[in-house]
Amino acid sequence: MSVKAHILALLAGLMALVGVFQLVVLVFILPTTPTDKRHTIEKQSLYTIRSGTANLHNASEYENITGTLSVIWGDSFSLDEPPIVILSLTDDNGVRQMLHLSQTVRLSTYQIQRLSGNKVTVFGYWLPESRKGSAESTFLVANIHNLNQIMGTAKAHMLEGNLPYLSLLCSFPDGNADFENKLHYQQMYGQNYPMLGHYWAELSYGRISLKGSGVAGPYQIKSMSHYDTSGDGFLDLHSLMEDCISEADPHIDFDRFYGLNLMFNGGIGYAGYGSSDVGVSIEGELRSMPMTWLGSGGWVTLTTVQHEMGHSFGLPHSSGDYGYVYDNVWDVMSAYHDRCIWVEGYEDFGCSGHHTIAYHKELLGWLQSSDIFTVTEGVHSGITLQRLAKPGSNGYLAINIPSLYGESAPSFSVEVRQNVGYDMNLPGEGIIIHEIVETRDEPAHVVDIDGNGDTGDEGAIWTVGEIFVHPSGVVIKVVSQGTTSFVVDVEFNPDSFANCKHQPSLSEVECEALLTLYDSTSGQDWERSDGWDMAPDPCDWFGVTCADNLTTKAARRTIVELMLYENQLAGTLPTELADLKNLRVLDVGDNYLNGNVPPQLGSLVKLEQLFLSGNQLTGSLPRELMSLSSLSTFYYHSTDLCEPSDNAFQSWLHSVQFLNGTGIFCDSAPTLTPTVTAIPTVTVTPRVTPTTTVPLTETALLPMITR
Repeated sequence: MSVKAHILALLAGLMALVGVFQLVVLVFILPTTPTDKRHTIEKQSLYTIRSGTANLHNASEYENITGTLSVIWGDSFSLDEPPIVILSLTDDNGVRQMLHLSQTVRLSTYQIQRLSGNKVTVFGYWLPESRKGSAESTFLVANIHNLNQIMGTAKAHMLEGNLPYLSLLCSFPDGNADFENKLHYQQMYGQNYPMLGHYWAELSYGRISLKGSGVAGPYQIKSMSHYDTSGDGFLDLHSLMEDCISEADPHIDFDRFYGLNLMFNGGIGYAGYGSSDVGVSIEGELRSMPMTWLGSGGWVTLTTVQHEMGHSFGLPHSSGDYGYVYDNVWDVMSAYHDRCIWVEGYEDFGCSGHHTIAYHKELLGWLQSSDIFTVTEGVHSGITLQRLAKPGSNGYLAINIPSLYGESAPSFSVEVRQNVGYDMNLPGEGIIIHEIVETRDEPAHVVDIDGNGDTGDEGAIWTVGEIFVHPSGVVIKVVSQGTTSFVVDVEFNPDSFANCKHQPSLSEVECEALLTLYDSTSGQDWERSDGWDMAPDPCDWFGVTCADNLTTKAARRTIVELMLYENQLAGTLPTELADLKNLRVLDVGDNYLNGNVPPQLGSLVKLEQLFLSGNQLTGSLPRELMSLSSLSTFYYHSTDLCEPSDNAFQSWLHSVQFLNGTGIFCDSAPTLTPTVTAIPTVTVTPRVTPTTTVPLTETALLPMITR
């Protein structure tokens, strides 16, 4: 009997005892998956968009720059490698600057994607190896201004109507591959199966069309080596784009096209890249266009083109729950090569991808409110759910079970998948459930109950008689199956927080420390307090990030980040914060805190980042902070805090890599001259929302799945 069969047998017995719709909470410790590689992938993925190695800078070197943010996704040939993210800012004059994010800007890649195409002001400094304002310059971002306001409005847009794309063939004189004839690329946009026009019409239920798409070129650009400025085979995408468009501009009316697919006769680094908003100058006018870059290994197969066009529509990746990005076999925006279709007579176009998931279709407006059953509290019986590909006429196309406690707590998306249309090569048929957490790099994770790393086996496919149970109060029962649909019953009876003795994750002392912080800083008046003293799991409270606890059996999880910047905290910092022994990041910047810094914070020996700036704190920095040997970032400017001036404290203080202080000394003149001046008028605090749970140690994690 399979793992899932054992689980379902146990569920069935319990359900018989407590009734079909009685909430059942089961906790399974599932087998370990190869997560050594997972941690490597996470670090590589972050490294592509973050820099944390620059030396300390004087306040005079910091500045603001403003422009439209562009986010480019890059997808490797090997699906075991993580994607990369390339950031740039284009000002009103068309001048583009590359961006790196410092570790103080703690956003998931999905949150960064939501900012693409928005005008933002960022605060930071030019990296030492850069030349300010030059094409080679890179700006290290310490802060994004008005981030909360931008994130609140930066939602995915409705994508509908006729969206013609232009395939622009860009030819290297030393290219290592040959283009097909132009007819081949024109046929790619055909309205017949399995061409792109037909594909996107099926996925969008006819809401978009690619009619009017075309091909132009090839246009000669410079040699591959010219664009390989780093010498590693990864070509400069922006220069490629600018040169190819410049060559084509006298011959092409770009106003006819919604987006561009740039295709090259050689490798450009990864198989393909995609962006929903790229600033580019056309006919002397700065405009923003969706765009893909496809090297000779990318445009040869339809599924890669489809995946990158999905990014150009604004879609993120989805994934399984195993630390990889390309392992969700139910989504062309994840495992896009695994379940693609080879069609007889069209082998020259490679294989064609399958559908994307319901959550993504909702983001683009292809599923509207009338297509979605949104669950409210209580019991909902007999919901007819049509398959996502080529659905029947009666019923819904998705079920949404919302989170009641903010975007860091999970919600659920439920869909039916069957072997039909572009889904004909899926591994099975049934109900597929995705857990949605929008502060993760890949918001949608397919629910796979057996934890074996295979998202396409029976552990991820829910069939008649099977029941999904989640401790948030969600129960989904698959009742029956029709030709094109399933009938499901859903119960949603969310629990509320009782007390620290009866919560599922933290030690009692960590939980009590959170409640003390809430009470001592007027939590009832915070700008955001999603879930606090309400959601049953404190790890789902706004600003709280937890990791699996591998150091003790007393608690399943432990707090590693508290992110409560700019949140109307008023009062004093409690000494109980010292009970958060595994805390890595404490950010309470830009609030109304007063009083002294508790010396007990010096016991938080794992603390890496501490943000106290922009408060009414007074007194001396406690000497106990010298015990924070892991501290790499410390901001306390725009306060009335002073520094002990003795050599020992000053030596420790200036060993902190990223430091912004008041420059005020508590007593006599310092014996060690500080290297950083104050920033009295500019608040430099990270603008973040809590991200996904992070690993507590460098070792593999036991995946703890609750159902």
